[in-house]
Amino acid sequence: LFAANEKPRAGLTVGTTGPGLTLHDEGGQSRATLELVPDGPSLRFLDANDKPRIGLAISKAGPGLAISDESARPRAGLAVTKAGPGLVLSDERGKVVWSRP
Repeated sequence: LFAANEKPRAGLTVGTTGPGLTLHDEGGQSRATLELVPDGPSLRFLDANDKPRIGLAISKAGPGLAISDESARPRAGLAVTKAGPGLVLSDERGKVVWSRP
């Protein structure tokens, strides 16, 4: 789907792994994606530099949330599996600085 300025605003795809929906900002840049892949649904939010910043997914292992910095490095992760909940915080180099359990 295109806006009056001919920039894309939404796109629907069906690939080999499943359907997807992409939402674009006023300038036509991708800002959010929703995909349904064999392992489960996922939702990603991208910043103005096209870097993934927030990801939410449900896989066979359980639901998870990832929050990344401006370089798209995961800095915080939350997941719930059969073993229970887990939270991980990482520094700018990817080193784990705190985690539970």
